[in-house]
Amino acid sequence: METWQLIGIALLVIVLLASPLWKGLLTSRAQKAGEDAGKAFAAKRLPAALDALSTTLDLQTDADTATEVINAAVTVKPKKATAVGPGRWHVTFADRDDVHLRLTDIPGGVRLAVVKTIEFQQFPQGGGDWAKFRERIVEAARARGVATSEGATPHLQRVGDPSGNETLSGAPASIWVAPAG
Repeated sequence: METWQLIGIALLVIVLLASPLWKGLLTSRAQKAGEDAGKAFAAKRLPAALDALSTTLDLQTDADTATEVINAAVTVKPKKATAVGPGRWHVTFADRDDVHLRLTDIPGGVRLAVVKTIEFQQFPQGGGDWAKFRERIVEAARARGVATSEGATPHLQRVGDPSGNETLSGAPASIWVAPAG
């Protein structure tokens, strides 16, 4: 064999042996770029999502009348919201208890606010469903002559899911909750 043939065979062997390393390097770089793009996209959308979930609905009435109004809104689309106890409701995003709402007293009435929601891919979910439920409550309140207004609470905070649930990748899951206090 001539020298150039030996060099060609040696190069072919080197390429074949090194190709898994190159593939791994290229795959990890592509994966990192995808993760970075996903984080940048989420970071741009996160403030708006948190604003939507921090929007409250104030009803200028007592808690009993407000409960009647809210339960009337539940009956419009019972698969999208559920009463779960005195002053507490769940709004459905994917499951029945994805978005937790609580009614609290405020001067001149009561406030309905999100106190807990799920996350998907490190992003809080349910803002759109909460907005639609608020619209149904406003309609029910208007029909009963109850004045409403929107307010805001501090943004929800991301915490580890105390239930011990895991994400699809096996990492510990998180939820978003209202700040204590």
